[in-house]
Amino acid sequence: TIIYRYRDTENNFRDSTYLFTLGTNWGGGRVYLEEDGDETMIDQQFVPVGATKLKVDDASGFNVGDEVAIQCHFNDDWIVHMSNMSQWGWTSEEYDDLYWRRIITAKNGDELTFDAPIVQPIESQYGGGTVKNFRFPGKVDHVGIENMRLVSAPDETEVNGDGIKVDEDHGQYAIKLVRVEDAWVRQVSGEKFWRGLVSVVSHSSYVTIEDCSMTNPISHVSGGRRYAFNVDDSEYILMQRCFSSEGRHDFVTGSRTNGPTVFVDSLSLDLYDDNGPHHRYSTGLLFDSMKATRAGAPSWDALGHFNVQNRKGSGSGHGWSGAQ
Repeated sequence: TIIYRYRDTENNFRDSTYLFTLGTNWGGGRVYLEEDGDETMIDQQFVPVGATKLKVDDASGFNVGDEVAIQCHFNDDWIVHMSNMSQWGWTSEEYDDLYWRRIITAKNGDELTFDAPIVQPIESQYGGGTVKNFRFPGKVDHVGIENMRLVSAPDETEVNGDGIKVDEDHGQYAIKLVRVEDAWVRQVSGEKFWRGLVSVVSHSSYVTIEDCSMTNPISHVSGGRRYAFNVDDSEYILMQRCFSSEGRHDFVTGSRTNGPTVFVDSLSLDLYDDNGPHHRYSTGLLFDSMKATRAGAPSWDALGHFNVQNRKGSGSGHGWSGAQ
């Protein structure tokens, strides 16, 4: 286990400061699990949300304790059924790789039982699905970051006509978790980063973010900016007791984010847009005991919005932002 922690001689957290000035270009993109061994088709017409068991064509290559990927193979009929998302640029090929990592906990003939429920209906009429063994090379596990104050270093003299500081030649995220497992970030505050405090990406899993804050972001107030607590292409993520101010999408998921993802007991102040799944179909989401206020709104209409919606052609064709 690796833990990055600041603590001074008097055990004082608030006086700890780490200053980061990061480049404006960094890697990303979808990360794919590598197939490793057997694959079998799901032998059911319909698998509902919440199911923990699946009947498959041939379970002989699977054993209790195996980590598997349950994958949907969405076809063109599914795209049409989803409010005809092709009009916003969606294709079945783009959504043929949606999968959810699970561990086999029991096996009875060709029936497999998993450690967590299914969060997406699997239907044969919309392409069905498979269960496959996989490898996840290159992951980093058992890492913690805690008790830190992280501050970016923008040019605060660059101001637009609305009086907003807009320099973006400085730190994007204070912390980015890429391909990590069994990790946590707690009691960390971030200031001035133009994208946010933490982004969990690239099929990271079993990650907890708690008791953290992001304040005073320095950037333009427009697309792609001010995502204080972001999750993308990851699963088993918990964010709790967190705070953000002056963001656009403070508690947010990106495209095809697998889930489950939980946001709980957190607060956004002076929110410029909304919270919730942002684009291209995230699944397995829970927002509970969350509050937000809107930037510039009168006191009688100040409540911020949490939306799960069809964003249609917003951005580059966001469509349905999330489900289940």
